[in-house]
Amino acid sequence: MRLPRTVTAGAIITALGIALGLLFALRAFGGEPSASAGLQPLLTAADGSLVVYSEFGQDADTLWAANPDDPARRTALATVSHAPGYGILPALSPDGKRIAYTVLPPNGPAAPDAPAELRTLDVASGETTVLASDVDLPVPPVWSATADAVVVRRSAWDDASGSGTFALVRVDLGGNAATVATSSAGLFPIDFSPDGASLYYTALSPAGTDLWRVDAGGATAVAHLSDGFARDWHLSPDGMQLAYLAQSNDTNVAYTARVLDLESGVAGEPVGGDVAQFSPVWERPGVLTVGTLRGAALRIAGEGGTAGSPLAAPTTGFDVPLGWSPSGDKLAVRSFAGASLADPGPSRVAVVGTDGARRVLSLNSDVVIAGWLTP
Repeated sequence: MRLPRTVTAGAIITALGIALGLLFALRAFGGEPSASAGLQPLLTAADGSLVVYSEFGQDADTLWAANPDDPARRTALATVSHAPGYGILPALSPDGKRIAYTVLPPNGPAAPDAPAELRTLDVASGETTVLASDVDLPVPPVWSATADAVVVRRSAWDDASGSGTFALVRVDLGGNAATVATSSAGLFPIDFSPDGASLYYTALSPAGTDLWRVDAGGATAVAHLSDGFARDWHLSPDGMQLAYLAQSNDTNVAYTARVLDLESGVAGEPVGGDVAQFSPVWERPGVLTVGTLRGAALRIAGEGGTAGSPLAAPTTGFDVPLGWSPSGDKLAVRSFAGASLADPGPSRVAVVGTDGARRVLSLNSDVVIAGWLTP
């Protein structure tokens, strides 16, 4: 079982609870297909876009690249040793050349808030580089648009006062670090704009959730996303909108999906109906896929949130979307066997095709999608 928890600004985040934390902690990294020439001979260009993921082990995680149409056709990219029980959080670079990840070294302190290392794995050569040694483990690295740096979080926490300070730090491939944002609120990096000029991030505090943007001119407040918790933020491929989940006023619905226009700073009405919703991810600009307790992931198009055809539903339970393949014909999901947030049941990560095919990546329930790779 993966044990890390996010260190955040006070009890406001802790109140999310274990069940919701398990539901939404896993993040997928989508985007354009990436190129690499270094895969082992098992997989070739005939396999098409490969899904890259980490598979948890008690003392070591394995990074895999797999054919989504035949997950048994997979090749190990690396095995990463870590502190017992604390898995890695990986992200594939936009050019497909490297995987950045946070990790607690096997011989270091083993605690959720222990300083973690930031490393990169060269996909072609298998070479590992340590870029930093004092980052937050549970916050995945975010790659720059040009794949020349990653943004991670560093925090200092005072258990006595229940407060902390948080910094977002840009680390280039040479290990040179520069702080880009600091706050007493819990900071979470989201993504870079397509031109790489701006980094979007959120600040969570007792006042709610706020969206910020930082560029060469400094940090700018973009919008107030919610008076409570907002999460699962995903920037649209064209950089014009932000999809996210916000706490609902409906006592029967935990979260609803919303879309914020980044130019106006205005969010539309909830787009997924009157049922608990999960992880809105972009299929393409203007088209979202939202998970619901009704089972199938729902495809939603247009400014008015017009419902389209749902994907094939699991036999039991419900799907939480993780990210679309570059070709747009496959969606990675975390599929839960239960039918409620209170008892979601066991889960597996699977790839669901628009043709209805469903293929489980691993019998291990603790799998994190890192991205999609084109060999």
